[in-house]
This record gives sequence, C-alpha cells and structure tokens, in this order.
Amino acid sequence: SHREYSTGFYYGNPLEQGQNYESAGYLREYEVVGLVEGYDSLNRRLIVSQRNKFSAGETLELVEAGRPPVEFSAEVLYNGKGERILSAPHAAMRVEIAYDHYVGGMSFLRKKKY
Repeated sequence: SHREYSTGFYYGNPLEQGQNYESAGYLREYEVVGLVEGYDSLNRRLIVSQRNKFSAGETLELVEAGRPPVEFSAEVLYNGKGERILSAPHAAMRVEIAYDHYVGGMSFLRKKKY
C-alpha cells in the first residue's frame, strides 16, 4: 500500500500543492498472499508460506528482486504432505504451487484486489 504520489518538497516549499488533501488514505491495489521460501526442482513447485487466503485457479503475481512482476494462474495447490488442496486458508501454512521456472528465495506472491 502507498499514498497518492506527489513531488513533495522536491521543487522547494510546495505550499498547498505538496500534499493531496482530497484523499489522505492509502491505496491498496494488491494483497500479499505468500512468501516464497524455495523451489522444488524435482516436482517443479514453488514452496510458499501463506500470508493471506488464496485458492486454486486464482491469478497471482510473482515478485522477485530486480525483475518485473510475473502474472500466472495458480492452477494446482498442494499442502505440506503433498496432497492437492483447493485453497490455502490457514495463516503461515506451507503451500506448494505448480510452477515451471526456478524462483529464488526472498520473493513473494500477491494478488490484485478488486
């Protein structure tokens, strides 16, 4: 989340133009749904620690440092025992998501809020 952008004090004292008075609230376009802890190359799955509920079939974005976000559909989800599940409803649960490309740690998954 973030507030509406402005030039602030970049060009000197902005007086009333330096702050958006119409809306002081935060813009929340996305919701973080999980932290990528690793990648299982053998089974081609992301290993994720869930942060907010998401379900199989939802469109997610993978955010990696130094790369633009990649949108994909999380078609197949697995729990920590390798069993297929329909959703990841429990905070901090381990979830595996079928994904064809290696992903390093320190990445996260988000979904667009509608």
